[in-house]
Amino acid sequence: MKLKSETASVAATSLASSSSSSTSAPSKMKHLSIEDVDDSESLLLKAVVHNGSSLQSLSIRMCSNLTLLTEGIGGLSSLTDLTIHGCENLVWIPIGIGSLSLLQSLTICSCSELASLPEELGNLSSLHSLDIFNCSKSSSLPEGISGLSLLQSLKISHCSNLASLPEGIGNLLSFQKDKQPLIASVSEYKELLKLASLPEGIGRVSSLQTLKLSRCSNVASIPEAICSLSSLKYLIIEGCSNWTSIPSGIGGLPSLEAVNRNCCDEITMDALADYLLQQNSRA
Repeated sequence: MKLKSETASVAATSLASSSSSSTSAPSKMKHLSIEDVDDSESLLLKAVVHNGSSLQSLSIRMCSNLTLLTEGIGGLSSLTDLTIHGCENLVWIPIGIGSLSLLQSLTICSCSELASLPEELGNLSSLHSLDIFNCSKSSSLPEGISGLSLLQSLKISHCSNLASLPEGIGNLLSFQKDKQPLIASVSEYKELLKLASLPEGIGRVSSLQTLKLSRCSNVASIPEAICSLSSLKYLIIEGCSNWTSIPSGIGGLPSLEAVNRNCCDEITMDALADYLLQQNSRA
């Protein structure tokens, strides 16, 4: 097991444990990375979580025998960054994660047995970035994420069993702060092999600037609602082998600067031609 911590008074502390030794976590940890926690040492992870009230970032990596996170993770009242990576037998994330009111970045990567995420993710009121990568058993996203009013970046990739996105996704990235729209920099969907379509609600994401679909082989078209994305600058479609059309009204998007349609040979050129004509007329 590897446990690395950083405190106000200690730049970097590295601790190693064996079955015959004991380890206690510093009481004022701010940054913690845990790697290679085997089954007998998962209790140490629980102890760290319960006593890490000053923790600002937590990275849990390559804990192949870890099957669940302790409910006490919700007690990390100062946590702003949480990464869970390579925990291939993790099957459960507790609802207590929704209590992390200061969390700004959440990354869940290569957790192949994780079939679902708790609805309480929608309670993460400070979340700016949500990345879900290579979680092959996850078949859906919680509808609760539609309430993430500060989300600026949403990336979902290599989730081969994900068949749908929440209809309420249209509420994402479109909220306003101080009467100004939040900048929604990226909405990216990559290698979602079972995803058949994007929800119509995506047209309500009024501040979205970049929309990218890559190797979503079961998606044949994009909804007409995309023509309501007044802030969209970049539309990127790559390797979507069943793609046959894009909305003809795409040329009327006032902010659109570029359309990339690599390896989507079946897409007709009508909509793209309309887009180019609109661009030339503005010039």
